[in-house]
Amino acid sequence: MSRIRLVVTWSVLLLLGGAPLSAQAQQLGALCFGSQSLEFLPALVSSARPVRVSGDGAFSYCMAVERPDVMSATLVVPAFTATLGCGLVEAQTVLSFTWNTGETSTVIATTDVHPTSGLVVIEARGTVVQGLFEGSQAVFTWTAEPPDSLGCETPGGISAYVGPSSLTILHTRRE
Repeated sequence: MSRIRLVVTWSVLLLLGGAPLSAQAQQLGALCFGSQSLEFLPALVSSARPVRVSGDGAFSYCMAVERPDVMSATLVVPAFTATLGCGLVEAQTVLSFTWNTGETSTVIATTDVHPTSGLVVIEARGTVVQGLFEGSQAVFTWTAEPPDSLGCETPGGISAYVGPSSLTILHTRRE
């Protein structure tokens, strides 16, 4: 299965499996596909330690249901520090998106790392707190090859990840 297909499949499963069972319905606001990179300083090693994380990405294909003029976006992960290692991770993250229209969106999310069959899937779930799609839920999924286990054991560690990504924006409406 190709990596892009895995990202799409994972995003759809998260979209369907993560919907709340309440008197609220969620409607697709936007769906985007692209790639992202993250840098770690100092590099990730097997044991958790304070690490400065920063990154960026580009979504070359976006489809926004109510905004057909939204066709692409760039992503910036402003630098933050968290206690991280090469294993499972959970951290609070700010994601800043700039859409091709010049509008922006800021998402505050909880990020989880899920090692799976030969890949690492990183999922950030949160709320758009400012800008386009404000108040909507966002699910950002990024897939990367797992760090070389020997790289995690060396003093040099893992200094960067690169991989395909997807973004799903969900509007919540009362029924």
